[in-house]
Amino acid sequence: MSFFSTHKTLGILGGGQLGKMLLYTTRKWDIKTHVLDPSEVAPSKIACDYFEVGDFKDYQTVYEFGKKVDVLTFEIEHVNLDALKQLEKEGVEVYPSAATLEVIVHIPVTVIFLVVLVSTPRKHPQKCPHLPPQILRSSPLIGDA
Repeated sequence: MSFFSTHKTLGILGGGQLGKMLLYTTRKWDIKTHVLDPSEVAPSKIACDYFEVGDFKDYQTVYEFGKKVDVLTFEIEHVNLDALKQLEKEGVEVYPSAATLEVIVHIPVTVIFLVVLVSTPRKHPQKCPHLPPQILRSSPLIGDA
């Protein structure tokens, strides 16, 4: 059995079930963990080394939390992007990067809807009677029918 230990600290923005699963994995590698979540009873609270109650949408809260860790990640996409960008500038490793998160957060729901739903209905419109005919005929994403 191999054992891995590090002196690095992992910070997680969000302390829900996904964060809790991540924390159980970090135990295999002896990684020190900090979690920030707005709920005092977040599921991750029982599995981390340090738990902090705070708003991960608030710039100052995220920034101050991020200064305490070496690597910062998130289990929820609705966190303060400006704070993540500033932390990256100051040498904190944010993974995935703030730029990646920004792309994810700003993809309009309508684009996702069209990409996922339009290709099949155009081939088999009877399977999706709820879609408006104009979507089935033409879309800037996939061209004219």
